[in-house]
Amino acid sequence: MFASLLALVPGCARAPRGVPSFDAISVRHAEGRARREAVLGAMRADVVLRLDGRATGRLPAFAASVAIAAPDRVRLQAHALLGVVLDAAVREDSVLVRLPGERAAFLLGGAGESLGVTRPAAFVARVLAATWRPPAGAWGAARADSAGCTVAWRDGADSLELSVDASGRPHTLRFERGVHVVHVHYEEWQSVRGREFPTALSVRDDEGWVRARVRVEDLRFSARADEDWFEWRIPSTTRVLTWSDIRDLIRQEVQQP
Repeated sequence: MFASLLALVPGCARAPRGVPSFDAISVRHAEGRARREAVLGAMRADVVLRLDGRATGRLPAFAASVAIAAPDRVRLQAHALLGVVLDAAVREDSVLVRLPGERAAFLLGGAGESLGVTRPAAFVARVLAATWRPPAGAWGAARADSAGCTVAWRDGADSLELSVDASGRPHTLRFERGVHVVHVHYEEWQSVRGREFPTALSVRDDEGWVRARVRVEDLRFSARADEDWFEWRIPSTTRVLTWSDIRDLIRQEVQQP
């Protein structure tokens, strides 16, 4: 009778055959995350990006390159037939968006507060590489779901809920801070040089501000970040734009035949 009761308590008895225990899933998750974190100091990716939502309107899919030097720098360049049409750099808590063809830029300081996240560059890297860190104690309260299990925890002002599969790979993530809620869905994974990386994912917020779908075409890792990737310079001829200006100019560029 006592043994039967123990079987109902996760982590206290051997899991049924074919059903991984939450302890095993947490170990697999930590191992996979560590392998991905190890290359985030100097990583580049070629992606196909689709954007929709109130911030941008619905845009056609476009190719982009992403460079990451975690934890404080990310750069994204969007390409069209005539070259780079948008160059966005995130450095610590600031975001600089440049439109080279228009000699225009938008600079947002205090971006973390505006976006509802701490350290925006680190957050972008965490989303793209799925390097979420549930504390060890949170796994004891994990609950089973159709994929594997779901674990929830708090990190300061943030509330997070992560669903992982039996291999420990993230499947969905719900991030909440105050009124800001962001959902991430990891749709596909592939092995890249011995590391499991998400190669198709989507991101959206509850307010419909932005919806993004990302498909990774190529990943490259380096021993150290090339500082030229993250050059931060605003030409003196640059004019200041609003988000509405940037949205309209991007739409014009990516819709050109």
